[in-house]
Amino acid sequence: MKKLSLILLLVIFSISTTKGQEIEKYSIGGSFMPLVGASGNLNIYSKKYIYSAEYTYIDVFDLSSPNEYSHQANLLFGKYHENQSEKFRVFYQAGLGVIWGVRECSLPDYDDIHYPDKFTTIGIPARAGVRYIPF
Repeated sequence: MKKLSLILLLVIFSISTTKGQEIEKYSIGGSFMPLVGASGNLNIYSKKYIYSAEYTYIDVFDLSSPNEYSHQANLLFGKYHENQSEKFRVFYQAGLGVIWGVRECSLPDYDDIHYPDKFTTIGIPARAGVRYIPF
């Protein structure tokens, strides 16, 4: 039930993504990946800088193996540049992130015996791209 409510919340917020793409504003976005997971992000634009918070949930869908899933949360900081018409925005960001969840492991001598293994790791996420803003 928690997954379904998270997915519905992210879909509702993704509708407002194009409205929040103005300079010195914010944007809320989300995506839904059927049978896999969902993600959401919040971007805050201030002059030429971007501050972002992201969350992603991925669930491995496999009927023959135990449940395997991961969560990822990122805080990013970066810059963006616009062309004269303000229709294209080039951006780059980097920050800190954490990934945690459960993965499937098997015993060294027994491939048919699987057990869940919890994990947590810290990383340095980075992203870059180009956005087209028609309105």
